Amino acid sequence: AFIPVGTKATVKALSVDDIKSTLGQAVLANTYHLYLQPGADIVAKHGGFAKMMHWEQDGRVLPTFTDSGGFRVFSLGAA
Repeated sequence: AFIPVGTKATVKALSVDDIKSTLGQAVLANTYHLYLQPGADIVAKHGGFAKMMHWEQDGRVLPTFTDSGGFRVFSLGAA
């Protein structure tokens, strides 16, 4: 599977259409990065990071994953 990483709910240098054209099957995001910016309230307001980045097709949200962000919390520190 090809699963690009979307930091802060965006895959750098690729649009959603670009990701789809590369046959990307899902998007992975880092929980800690989303927590720092844009923040949990904004992500929730948009209905989750998939909807926020328009990772949808035919009216349905496409598969997404998040990691725990635990490594970054301990290596970079809390905000």
